[in-house]
Amino acid sequence: MAHGMRRGMKDTLVSLALKQIDDWLKQTGVPPSRLGLLACANARAVERVRAGSGSVASLEAILAYIEAHPAKERRQ
Repeated sequence: MAHGMRRGMKDTLVSLALKQIDDWLKQTGVPPSRLGLLACANARAVERVRAGSGSVASLEAILAYIEAHPAKERRQ
């Protein structure tokens, strides 16, 4: 597989993950900083993942938290 093709796939996977995170945040009303704290004890984790400077471990932790806590209804 060519390097450019791998990068394109990686970008697509990250974009899909970010969409999943943003959808969950919108559905629950949980602020990004709270999700970061709950998922990996880092209030800036979501911000850093969005900026491209977050770690793979942070992204995996956030996605695992979302999967374990599906959006049911918007929190007040």
